[in-house]
Amino acid sequence: MTAQLAQMTARDAKSSLSNRVLVIPLGSTEQHGPHLPLATDTTITSKITQSLIDLRPSQTILAPMIPFGCSGEHSAIAGTLSVSTQALVLYLVELVRSCEFNQAIAIVSAHGGNALPILNAHRILEGEGREVMAWIPTVDALINAAERHQAPLSFRGLWQPDLHAGRTETSIMLALDPSSVNLQAARAGSLEDPVKLIEMMKTGGIESVSKNGVIGDPTGSSAEEGLLILSAFAEDLISNFDKFYKKVTS
Repeated sequence: MTAQLAQMTARDAKSSLSNRVLVIPLGSTEQHGPHLPLATDTTITSKITQSLIDLRPSQTILAPMIPFGCSGEHSAIAGTLSVSTQALVLYLVELVRSCEFNQAIAIVSAHGGNALPILNAHRILEGEGREVMAWIPTVDALINAAERHQAPLSFRGLWQPDLHAGRTETSIMLALDPSSVNLQAARAGSLEDPVKLIEMMKTGGIESVSKNGVIGDPTGSSAEEGLLILSAFAEDLISNFDKFYKKVTS
């Protein structure tokens, strides 16, 4: 049975967290073009995190989802709620410091904008001698999983993944919640070099590189590909978690 911190009493928490890792999922609330919901990153993070909890129930406790992250580059488009990088670093550091009842923490996020603050918070907390794991999805995780499982060539040929609300995220959402995807409204956005686009967005925001808030092309998205991507991410998360758990319990 999944152990959820929010449903425990203080007494339960004190007795249940021994030799378990508190898993903190971190999402975002931001625009994902005209065809995907604002909660896309939060939905994806929740699913990947739940995969870990389901497969390692005796080793984990699930903390409540944090639905806001760093999305400042999307702030010009309605619906986006965001905090600064500095604010999120401080928030995560203080949150982990407050967790005196548990010695091991795993922070999980599928939102690329949260990567830098998570890694900065991780560095600070590790410097304080705390046992903290940080996980964000990587391209390597997708490529390695595709090769290991001999995924269809059409899948392997997709990567590099697009950055935002393109085929990658649209496929995932078709697998998770197809009713939330408006494929009739899906249109390609900017298709330029991702490295160049990221640099432009740092100063000009999403509106400087894409009129519809999409970076990539959702054409060809499918639930089948979404399931493969989710499986690859979950596999990578569980692999990293197992290494972390062995370290903190040895």
